[in-house]
Amino acid sequence: MNLNPKEESALKTLSRWISQFCYNHPNFGIPELIKYIAVGNVVVFVGDIVTQGMLSWFISFYPEQIFHGQIWRLITFVFAPLPVGGESMLAQTIFGRTFLFALTTFFYYWIGTSLERQWGTTRFTVFYGLGVLFNIIVGIVIYLSLPSQATGAQFGLYIETANMYYVNMSLFFSFATLFPDMQVNLYGIIPLKVKWLALIDLVFFGYAIFKGGKVKFNQIMAGLFGSIAIGYSFSAFLRLEASGVGRAYLLLPFILSFACDTFAFFAGLTLGKHKLAPKVSPKKTVEGSIGGLAGNVLCGLVFAWVMNRWFSGDVPYGAMAVLALFCGAVAQVGDLSFSLIKREFGVKDYGKIFFAHGGVLDRFDSVLFVAPALAALMQFLNVT
Repeated sequence: MNLNPKEESALKTLSRWISQFCYNHPNFGIPELIKYIAVGNVVVFVGDIVTQGMLSWFISFYPEQIFHGQIWRLITFVFAPLPVGGESMLAQTIFGRTFLFALTTFFYYWIGTSLERQWGTTRFTVFYGLGVLFNIIVGIVIYLSLPSQATGAQFGLYIETANMYYVNMSLFFSFATLFPDMQVNLYGIIPLKVKWLALIDLVFFGYAIFKGGKVKFNQIMAGLFGSIAIGYSFSAFLRLEASGVGRAYLLLPFILSFACDTFAFFAGLTLGKHKLAPKVSPKKTVEGSIGGLAGNVLCGLVFAWVMNRWFSGDVPYGAMAVLALFCGAVAQVGDLSFSLIKREFGVKDYGKIFFAHGGVLDRFDSVLFVAPALAALMQFLNVT
């Protein structure tokens, strides 16, 4: 798209103003702003589960309500989670919506933190703030341009004229446009320029347009997430090794994933009576889940004992028990997440490379979740 001279001049003026402002106010801004936005979205998402969506309604951008004194909506709408899943089966359960929400939130958090590292806190805060401001202006203009009967306010119906969809998407496209040759490490090790990631994104959107709306936004995000998150999860092994821990600890993600699966299977087989998530994985039971957690703690303590006795380790048993319990819960979330995807697309397994045991993802779905969680928690609990 070619800009006329006036538009180009206006953009250059805005860019110079932002650069000058950032230069004059180096301490302006909110460090790790996108983290607070993501956390706010998580809090509201959980609140929506409890209040059946009332929390989002209370903070979303409804101009009719704003003009009647609810001015907090001018700020709080940034924390309202975007709808995910559409009419897909994946979005018909709380677990499915949670999984899709996690995909999109992770993606935006990753982009936001990358932008802040590249731009600095001041420029990123200004960029995000201007995006929110323009969103507010456009939302109000849209509302004022609508005929009064279109809002349906007299029937208690209101139109949401602004949300964070375009602001969030602008993070990625602005990143790719302003820094097309910036290099990121895909999968933690593969160097790739941002412009190629943007091209992948544009292909997804082009396909969605070609299909006339049949491709949902959450499907686009899932495709992008799959290309980033799987590699990011396995790169946790590189981060673990780089942290200076012994190589034996690289076995922990596997131990605390496979142990949970194994103990859960046998506990569910012998004691299982109450279904855990019948719409996602009919054979999994609450008793099996508890057995998996207990087995994980046991295997974690055995690992700590072996390391302390024969490898001169100093692993605190209490911290290892907490670590194993947490990883057991994460492993089960990972297992259910990938089961949900299979059920959504009507497939039994992700592949046949392991014959009756399915494909690689069927064996390592839990590991994908446990590895990064383990790396972060080991550092927090000082388990080395």
